[in-house]
Amino acid sequence: MQKCSIPPFYLKQNCLLLILLKNVNLTKLHFVFFNHESLDELDGEGTGLRAAIKHAKENLLSGIKINIVADYKIKTFPVLIDFPVVINGFDNAKITTQEPNCDHAMLNIIESVTIQNLIIDDGACYDVSRDLIVVNSPNSVTIQKNTLENGKNAILFKDNSGNLSVFFLTIFGTTHSQQ
Repeated sequence: MQKCSIPPFYLKQNCLLLILLKNVNLTKLHFVFFNHESLDELDGEGTGLRAAIKHAKENLLSGIKINIVADYKIKTFPVLIDFPVVINGFDNAKITTQEPNCDHAMLNIIESVTIQNLIIDDGACYDVSRDLIVVNSPNSVTIQKNTLENGKNAILFKDNSGNLSVFFLTIFGTTHSQQ
C-alpha cells in the first residue's frame, strides 16, 4: 500500500483521500491518502482505490468515506469493492481509464456500498466498451447523483439478494441498456 504525502488542497490525479471516522460524535477524524502502485492485477490491485478499501477492510474500520477529488484513472482490471464504504466525488471528480484493454468492468461491487457525486466513464475504450459498474452484492447498494457515460452497460445488476437503489443518475453513451 502506497500512501500519498500531499495535503488535501494540493491533491493530484490518482490520489485518494480516505477519511477515517473514529467515533460517532465525529470529534476525531483521521485522513489517509492512497496513490497508485506499479501493479496492475486482478481486483484492481495496484490502484489507490483498492488500497484504500483493503486498508479499511484489514483494519475493520467503519464509517469510511473515500473521497475522489480529481480525474482518477483505474487500470485494466475492475476495482473490487468488498467492504462497506462510501465512495464520494468532489468538483466533477471522474473515475476513468487510459488502459487499452477494455474486456473488464470498471467497478465490481460485492458488499454494501454507496457511490455518489461521481462521473464514471470508460475512457480509452472505443471499439469494445467496459461495463461501468457491476453489482453482485447480498447487501444493499446505493448509486446516487452520478453521471455514467460511455461504456457498455452503465449498471449491470447480477442475480443476488441485495437491494440496488439508484437515484438521480445521468446515463448516456452506453451501448447497452441497464440489465
